[in-house]
Amino acid sequence: MLSTQPTSVNQYTNTSVNFPKVASTTKEKPINLSSLEKTAKTLEAKATKILSVKRQSNTPRRAGMAANVESNATKELELARTMFRLIEGIKSGETTLLSNIRTKTQVESLEYLIRRAKNRRSDKLRQPESQSKDRPIELEDTEYVEYPYPWIYRTTLNKLSNLSASVMGLGRLVEKLSILLAPQLNLGSDHVLLNTEEMLDLATNIINQLKTSRNTNASSIAESLCSSLEDHLKLSQIGITGLPSLINALKEYFFYRGEVKADPVKKLERELVGVKIRNYFPTPKHLIEKMLSLADIEPKMSVIEPSAGGGHIADEIRKQSPQCYLSVIEINYSLQEILKAKGYNLVATDFLEHKEKYSRVIMNPPFDKDIEHVQHAYSLLYPKGKIVSIMSEGAFFRTDKKSIQFREWLESVGGYSEKLPDGSFLSGDRPTGVATRLIIIDKPSTSNNTDGLVMDALNTTTCSTENLSENLANEVEESISEPSKYLLPQESESDVVDEVINQTTENLDKEIKDINAIDVIDISVAIPEVKQETQRSLALETHQYLVIRTNFLEHQENYDRIMMDFLHAGLVGSECIAHVYHGYSLLNPNGSLVAVAAEGNFAFLHREFAKFRNWIKSINGTTDKSPEGIYTFVLSKNTLF
Repeated sequence: MLSTQPTSVNQYTNTSVNFPKVASTTKEKPINLSSLEKTAKTLEAKATKILSVKRQSNTPRRAGMAANVESNATKELELARTMFRLIEGIKSGETTLLSNIRTKTQVESLEYLIRRAKNRRSDKLRQPESQSKDRPIELEDTEYVEYPYPWIYRTTLNKLSNLSASVMGLGRLVEKLSILLAPQLNLGSDHVLLNTEEMLDLATNIINQLKTSRNTNASSIAESLCSSLEDHLKLSQIGITGLPSLINALKEYFFYRGEVKADPVKKLERELVGVKIRNYFPTPKHLIEKMLSLADIEPKMSVIEPSAGGGHIADEIRKQSPQCYLSVIEINYSLQEILKAKGYNLVATDFLEHKEKYSRVIMNPPFDKDIEHVQHAYSLLYPKGKIVSIMSEGAFFRTDKKSIQFREWLESVGGYSEKLPDGSFLSGDRPTGVATRLIIIDKPSTSNNTDGLVMDALNTTTCSTENLSENLANEVEESISEPSKYLLPQESESDVVDEVINQTTENLDKEIKDINAIDVIDISVAIPEVKQETQRSLALETHQYLVIRTNFLEHQENYDRIMMDFLHAGLVGSECIAHVYHGYSLLNPNGSLVAVAAEGNFAFLHREFAKFRNWIKSINGTTDKSPEGIYTFVLSKNTLF
């Protein structure tokens, strides 16, 4: 371990010193790094073994102990990887200031110093501990390093003076050293630094003189001085002899560091150990496996886990059905952070306000609101969808009106339940003795809410004549006030205004005719059972798009309908445009695409956005902008639907 420098004499820590350079070891003879490589392999194997062990963390004390053990092992693994990189760099001749490294302790010294430099920089910048603690080491940190000059206590100098009479030659050396240290001693400090070449030479000679003596006090003082000089000696063996060379060496060392990122999920989960979270009782694994065996999840199905907690059910769904479109909902902020760290598509925070449709709902809802959650989940199911849910036993024996009506409702929708064994949740991460049941509901392929389905279909593909008129007015006004936004090469501002008026008027007339024609559509023909099921299987819904948005441009599935939400997708304007182009290419004949984006998505993209809007017009698509600055793009191939 490196010695800690006294804070009372920091004005001396940045003194530039020209110590003699260590003789180069890179002459014609080959470099022997076998010992360092062997040490690195042993260190890596030990750290990897420690990190592979699953530790109990069901109490704050156990969680703290597990975190401490794994933190130390992670640092050891980082050190091993750093050593491997340095070995490779030294062998290939890429290193310059670090070419003389041969031992683990030398690498540890550099690692310690760069971490101390990070802390000093954080202190200078007044960063809060919560922010600086998890901040990775940066190259700029190296500028804040302190050279570990050896130091000596005032009391040690007094002891050396007392020994001068009994140790031959010691008095003269101590007297010279005291003279050199006088400026620091006069400041009244208990510690003084040996920060010049002459001081270090005198200290080395004093140690040698003390070792020749049989006096017990002499041996003790010699050992103390050797310990103080140890850090300086490690660095000088590498060729680092002062602050300037240390800064440059650490800058080189920074690029060889093998930093291992800690598991953010494990960290977040352990922070919650011992923290009470209302209605949070994670589902034990044996129950999750039973639930999924009943769920019949197929590839490309849309699946939601409401009240996802830390993702116990979602983890198993992702493991067993990786090709489904999985989304989660969670109201607790800390649990949301865990879900995000795991990479789940968090679509909402309050399930009871959620409106998206799904093929499967797999859930363990809050026991005090399980009736509301199950009934709301049923309203979100596609035809032929399924709910598999845990519920408390209370709803099945209570005689209050709410419970009685729920049991009647469950029977009316063909749901059934299975009483779970007593103590089913006692093996969970947060055990509870609440009696529970497993609920399974299959939604039939037809729905009584035909009118609602038709209106939903019409709302996704058309808008009212009032909105169209408002769009026309807005678009004309915008083209007149800011014609440069729509200019293409070799166009004048007047051309743009005329084009917008003419094109938008044509689109308005066409869409009004289409809307009026909707009144004569035969509902029984528009959404027969088979056609509706086909459409559902060939639709890319909003929540499904958000799941695959990062790789959407590589997606090659074809759809009858695509829904895109750029308000929540986190994409910039050019990416939004590219996604619409690609989405349109994926549409089947007579398919439709609806995309929603904010005006800010297209900032500074005036020309590209103008070309994009003209392209939409060329394929008879529509662009609608709300007063709040929200764009809605509706595209279709060949027909309105």
